[in-house]
Amino acid sequence: MSRVDLLALTPDALARLANVGLVKRAQKELESGAAPTLAEEADGTVVATARDRAVTRLQPGFALRQTSCTCGASQVCRHRIAAVLAYQASKGSSAGSAAKPDAEWNPGTLTDEALLKCCGAEAMAQAAAAVARGLVVTLRPGRMGSDGQPTPPSVVLPTAAVQFLVPHDVAYAKCDCAKIQACEHVVLAVRAFRAGPREGGMLTLGGVAVAPVATSTGPSPTHAAIGDALLQLAQNGISAPGSSAKLMHARAAAQRDGWWWVVDTLESIERLIEAYHRQSALFRLSMLTREVGELAARVRASLKPDAPLPARYVLGSDTQGETPMEQVRLISLGVRLDGDDDRRMVRIYLADPDTATVLVLEKTWQGERRNGPELAALFASSRMSIADLARGELVTRAARRRANGALDLSAARGMKSSLLATSGSWGQLPEPVLVRDLKLHGERLKALPPRCLCPRGLGANVAVVQLGVPREIEVTGDGQAVTARVEDSVGNSLMLQTHHRQVSPGAVDTTAEALRAGATHVAGELRRTNGAWSMEPLAFLTQQIVVVDLNPQKRQIQDEAIDGESASASAPPTAAERLTAALEEYVGRTLLKGAKATQTAGARVAKEAEALSAHDLAMLCGRAAGGSAPALIDLAVLVELEQT
Repeated sequence: MSRVDLLALTPDALARLANVGLVKRAQKELESGAAPTLAEEADGTVVATARDRAVTRLQPGFALRQTSCTCGASQVCRHRIAAVLAYQASKGSSAGSAAKPDAEWNPGTLTDEALLKCCGAEAMAQAAAAVARGLVVTLRPGRMGSDGQPTPPSVVLPTAAVQFLVPHDVAYAKCDCAKIQACEHVVLAVRAFRAGPREGGMLTLGGVAVAPVATSTGPSPTHAAIGDALLQLAQNGISAPGSSAKLMHARAAAQRDGWWWVVDTLESIERLIEAYHRQSALFRLSMLTREVGELAARVRASLKPDAPLPARYVLGSDTQGETPMEQVRLISLGVRLDGDDDRRMVRIYLADPDTATVLVLEKTWQGERRNGPELAALFASSRMSIADLARGELVTRAARRRANGALDLSAARGMKSSLLATSGSWGQLPEPVLVRDLKLHGERLKALPPRCLCPRGLGANVAVVQLGVPREIEVTGDGQAVTARVEDSVGNSLMLQTHHRQVSPGAVDTTAEALRAGATHVAGELRRTNGAWSMEPLAFLTQQIVVVDLNPQKRQIQDEAIDGESASASAPPTAAERLTAALEEYVGRTLLKGAKATQTAGARVAKEAEALSAHDLAMLCGRAAGGSAPALIDLAVLVELEQT
């Protein structure tokens, strides 16, 4: 009798259960003739004896981590992996061949008896309690990839992500929480597949859409604290006495209640205010408007008892402030450097292929004036430099993931973390991190709730786009910017633009050279304005990963128009676009200086709206210009929704 579970384990699945290095090492041992000797017992247990006399027992119904090996390793070791590969070879089967005919199996078919046997009664009870409270999950059904390898079905939960690596076998369901397997998240994932549509997507599992934080007499004290802070900003601006204190009070209340998306929004507003007072070039008026709009939108949505999204999802109270991750492989998508006088900041974007999310490692240096490649030599974490992290794959058992996707590697010392060189792995990333078709990507985003109500993530909009042939590349005469019009793999247009900054002196040259060298992929934050896609690149994939901000400045590259008109040519803004920009400017200035200081600007925007027959908007602008703080907050919400 063949062990179908062992035959179904692909090299990719084995790497997810261990790491790429161990899989490659086991493969090399088998290729060199050092395969273990195998024996099969009556109950189906496969016994493998390695050349170094380590004995591995692969029992049916147990995942690799739960099987025994005399080498003493507590994690999945090379002996276990070699035993699986040798067993597949002994059956004349290529790795993972048993999984291909059933790539689209539904984990919802797993029985409660199987869940109870694998996960235990405590995990079943914890899952039932979570369903009773209600949670929003995202289903990703399994399918056959373009490379002919099956993509396992998975579920993204508020606090974890679960993958089903072997069809019809719950023992190989892998979670990215510290337990790895046999946890309550596996039970929740199975129940989500039972309840969700076959094509996948978002759904609310259990519970009812009521705000657990509201009382029978009205909003909670935390709602009131946030409302006071918003009114203070709308009436008096960020510089008025008491504004900072009200924001801090609101953040403390939200943190106490575990409203992590609200906490993150308030922290972002406070950072923007601090940057404004320092007269920092990092301050963005548009960001202040949008963050205030998002904060107001979340609080209002959480108070609607008939809302389609549970308040726990909108506020972030169904997630955790910090989650330990047991075994994770992260693939770098590039780096963004920022500078402000003698302060330097870096964000390293790392894709987690298991959960199809992008995590961000942040680091700030005070009293630092180095730029570009000199700054890249600094250590970002545990003696791992920015440059190495920016171009490699990180395998670690010491990562902690914060609610907003920030990565904490402070415990990544000793043998708990390793950094591998990488090239070409972007093409194997899962959707939606990898985008081959921007049109389909846009349709997928339209199916989601408004961005201001979705979970916040530092890398939420960062993606890798597979490129076709670039149509135009243009560098300005002074070498201060490069603009390129490129296409994705199916011909949809994407505008790339890189500007010269002191902290990244070689960014313009690097972008132009990478495109001219025939880059196959580009990574960066995708933006869509009036249906047009744009990106400021973080990195390109050519023969290797080329990180835009870390390269030195070279000679100025001459303008090159590959085909058609100038890449920077664009149609003049429409009247509606000019109104949107004026509205965003008015709201932002009011949040800076207070309602009295911007009455004239508010009246002017109201007239522009009236001229376009936007009567409701004109009335709202008029009320805001007259000093109505709630009306200004309404406008901030509208501005944020316009960007969604």
